[in-house]
Amino acid sequence: MPTENEVGNRILQHLQAALRSPDAAAANIAAAVREIDDEGLLMASLSLRQVMGPEHQGMVLRIPGLRRITKRHLWKAVAEGNVSQAQLHQQIPWVEPPAGIYVNSRTGWTIVHEAVERGHSGAMLTLVAQLMGSDSVNKKTRTGLTPAHVAASKRDTLALMALANLGADLSVLAADRLELRELQKQASEAPEPPEPLEQARLMLATLDPSALDQPKLDTMQIDLATTKTTLETASERVQREVMRRELAVPRAEERPCAICLDRPPNVTFVPCGHKMTCEQCAAEVRECPGCRAPIQHRQRTYD
Repeated sequence: MPTENEVGNRILQHLQAALRSPDAAAANIAAAVREIDDEGLLMASLSLRQVMGPEHQGMVLRIPGLRRITKRHLWKAVAEGNVSQAQLHQQIPWVEPPAGIYVNSRTGWTIVHEAVERGHSGAMLTLVAQLMGSDSVNKKTRTGLTPAHVAASKRDTLALMALANLGADLSVLAADRLELRELQKQASEAPEPPEPLEQARLMLATLDPSALDQPKLDTMQIDLATTKTTLETASERVQREVMRRELAVPRAEERPCAICLDRPPNVTFVPCGHKMTCEQCAAEVRECPGCRAPIQHRQRTYD
């Protein structure tokens, strides 16, 4: 079995030959890609920039599958809090990063949202914000959630402070709270049905006068204040629970393609029965990404 260095040298030779010989580029690159995993290909592409001349460096970025591999590697590093692996992406010389590497195009969820959700408030959060750009800390998902909303739902004060230092607009949290309170106020001011009012009048008419003594009124006022606080707390808990469920890991049918991380999976592999990729990506794999079983047939499914 070849050593790691031997495999690396063979990959490098394939890629160098591909870049120097346009006639054989596709074959050589394909041969190299078949022998390498995501992290290895990313490392090889970065190494090539150092050994190739400027006239060939742009071709490195056109290695087949590099965009997909780059996205998968980056999101894995963010999820695991692996700063050193995420830092590799600072070295990729994109003129403009391909659309979708930093964002889930279906949900609008970004690597900054992901870092906060995973509890990263230090170097990782700073790094992903730098990768995406200065306004990334205020990016909203399709449902209007900013990274600050994610931090608030987790009561992560360190992440909120870090986001503020990176330029996040925390006023969106106050605005949402005001909107909630306004809705609560409107609900409390809604006219009561006549039947409960009549019942209240009858109760007052039959009430013992001693029940209106000041000490008892004070007790009633305290009870009302306690009830009001309890209701407000319950309302906030409901709001947090709604947000928590929205931030929860998507259900199986909502998970994106395991390869491109963008399109919904719509192909079932036979015989293993797993449904993990979109139709476009399914055509590129010979083994199921989930169980590595050989694929004998690809069945297009419709929801």
